[in-house]
Amino acid sequence: MKKFLLALLLTVATLCAEVVQFKDVVYYARKKPTDNPKKQDGVLAIDRTGGGITFLKDKKILASISASEIGRMTFSTKDGKILTLQFKTPTGMGEFVQFDLKTGKRENVINTLEAMTGVKVERIK
Repeated sequence: MKKFLLALLLTVATLCAEVVQFKDVVYYARKKPTDNPKKQDGVLAIDRTGGGITFLKDKKILASISASEIGRMTFSTKDGKILTLQFKTPTGMGEFVQFDLKTGKRENVINTLEAMTGVKVERIK
């Protein structure tokens, strides 16, 4: 009976995973806002309880921001499927990151971010 309850508990914990990962995402890496972006394929991981948004390539973190720092989000279908997150760093400096949501679960990414941050994604066509 104890083994059964332990297995059930582990199954429930797995089903309630709080980190959602989205594959087939491209991160537009820039050293300065005026630079041309370097496109990096990878995985966008959203931690719904910890409030972190992380972009990973080959298990390396290329970008990481806290959901509480996000002030504005836009999704443009004008030049691809570009999601832009505007945020302030802990020092108060304004920054942004951009992701190309190439395929599939675009609405899932947007809905997850809106629910987690409380910020509505502005859609640009």
